[in-house]
Amino acid sequence: MAFRRSDVIRVGLPNTYAGRLEDGRPATFLKYTQHKNSGRKPVTVDTPVPAELLAIIKATQPTGIKTWLVGARGGAFGNQGFTDWFGAEIAKAGLPARCTPHGLRKRCLTDLAEQGRTIHEIMSVSGHVTMKEVERYTRMADRARNTRAAMAGRV
Repeated sequence: MAFRRSDVIRVGLPNTYAGRLEDGRPATFLKYTQHKNSGRKPVTVDTPVPAELLAIIKATQPTGIKTWLVGARGGAFGNQGFTDWFGAEIAKAGLPARCTPHGLRKRCLTDLAEQGRTIHEIMSVSGHVTMKEVERYTRMADRARNTRAAMAGRV
C-alpha cells in the first residue's frame, strides 16, 4: 500500500469490500477517494489488500470508529497528529528521524519498480495521475535489473 498521510488516517473498514482477483481467487479490496485534490479532481484507488495486512486487520480489536488508525484520545488522527505520533514511534524504535510516512510511500513505489512493475501499474497503486510524478519516486529502482530486463533476448 502506498498511502499518503492524508489518506492513511481516513481509511478503515467502511472502505473494504469482498471481491475476486483476476485469477478468480477471493480477496478483500480497499477502495477510497484520495483526500488530495478530492474537491477538484478526485482520484479513486481500488486495490487488493495484501494478505499480511489483512491478517493484522482481522486480528486487531475493533474500536468502534471508522478509521483503522486511532490517536491517543481514541479518535481519528489529524494530519499533524499522525506525523507527530509517527515521529515519536520512530524515535522509540531507535530509527533515524529521516524515516517518515512519506518515506514509506516512496519505498513502496521503489519496491514495485524493482519488482518490474510498469509505471501504469505503480500509478494505479499510488493514485498518481501523471507518469512524471511516479518517475520521481522510482528513480531509485535497481537500474541493473531494469537493464537486464530490457536487453533480455538481445544478447
